[in-house]
Amino acid sequence: MEDPSPGVIRYFQQHVPPEKTIRINGINYAWVYPNPVQFPAEPAFDRLTDKLSLYGYRWQADADGAQVTLVWENLGQGNDPLAVQLVADDGTAVRFDCTIAPEFNPSAASPGEIVESTCRLPSQNLSPGRYSLQVVSGAENAAQTLDFPAGWAAIAVDASGRMGRVSQPDAFAYLAEKTLPADAVRLSRMYAAKVKLLGYRLSPAAIQPGQTLSVTLYWQAQQVLGEDDTAHVSIQAFLGENRIVLQNGVPVGGARPVTSWRPGEVVVDEWHLQLPADLPVPAAVRLDVNLFNPDTLVTWQAQNLAGEDVPGQIALLRLIPDAWQPYRGNTPLDFSFGDAIRLDGLEQTPAENGQSLDVTLYWRAINPVNDDYTAFVHLVAADGTLVAQSDVPPENGLYPTSVWKPGDMVQSFHRLSLPPDLPAGKYTLLAGLYRPGDWVRLPAVNARGEPVPDDAPNIGTFERNEK
Repeated sequence: MEDPSPGVIRYFQQHVPPEKTIRINGINYAWVYPNPVQFPAEPAFDRLTDKLSLYGYRWQADADGAQVTLVWENLGQGNDPLAVQLVADDGTAVRFDCTIAPEFNPSAASPGEIVESTCRLPSQNLSPGRYSLQVVSGAENAAQTLDFPAGWAAIAVDASGRMGRVSQPDAFAYLAEKTLPADAVRLSRMYAAKVKLLGYRLSPAAIQPGQTLSVTLYWQAQQVLGEDDTAHVSIQAFLGENRIVLQNGVPVGGARPVTSWRPGEVVVDEWHLQLPADLPVPAAVRLDVNLFNPDTLVTWQAQNLAGEDVPGQIALLRLIPDAWQPYRGNTPLDFSFGDAIRLDGLEQTPAENGQSLDVTLYWRAINPVNDDYTAFVHLVAADGTLVAQSDVPPENGLYPTSVWKPGDMVQSFHRLSLPPDLPAGKYTLLAGLYRPGDWVRLPAVNARGEPVPDDAPNIGTFERNEK
């Protein structure tokens, strides 16, 4: 931490009574001063070159409005008038002139000195709503404006005309909702307790191999970030456990490093990912987003609102074919599972060595599915004895049911290992879907809407011949 400048020292000595004086052996050794700034600014950012550097302000509301007391360092402001203005969401601004307290007149004439200016904000002419606070230097026709971080300087005027500051969390949430488009997927993911990922947009929402995926991220800094907080963005796409795309880089193409983000400001960050052309379909591509330190390569830990560590995954992207092919096989079926999935048909192929039976089921999504389900095929004897089974997620787990959309045609591939001593005869094939977390099956009905016993429809037979 740098030592205070002579101007800062003079400001405290001349204008701020100490809270406590520390004496050692009868000699005043140190002085403890209160913070004269109620709502701090960041002087390194909140400055107008050759004009002023803002330390912050004090706020005092009353029945008719409020008074703002600015605390600023004179960098050459001279006789230029100083004001504050309230800026509404539609961009309209109302200006309020400030006056320098008489005891600070000498400081206002000397660069390097700290000055206080008082600004009266009557509320009678303000419409109810939210405003942000700006500092204005110069006359109206040649003014320079200095924005506080919006989350630190949000003002609300209610229907009765009373004016008050908006708390930082409420201001940040308001800025987020004002900026995020309606079709953005909302998130509440915090990185290293410093930066929040508010949401994202994917375009297109479903993609084909070889196409380019556009990812728009919406970031919001929760505090001023210093040079030690330099971070790059990492975006990775996975198919199963295999990484298929990796992009690392500076946010916003280098135009806005994270150290320039203002608290509360929503930063829009666009990325474009080229997917390989040889990816299988259908599949769900996992999208991971992280921040990391480019010097140490250490990843910033992501957490949810409860403060629990979470992985980098933010989305599952549907990777789909040009067109979904309906079932055209020789064994059509018509069973429905819940109100979301229909079984349209199957194919079965016995292995030449007689040791296994391959069964492919053709599923069709009718409505969105909330959970991930596993498909099963059971081979049972005439007396109901289970002789073989296969339980697999559709598309071998690459396209879970929770990402299906109406019209999707999806297969599950089952290999049933047959017992070597399986007697010759006719066996029944049963199929269905269950939730692996609790083994609950999706209710099954036939084409007439009649419930199927055990939610496991009879989908066909398999005949074992004499050897």
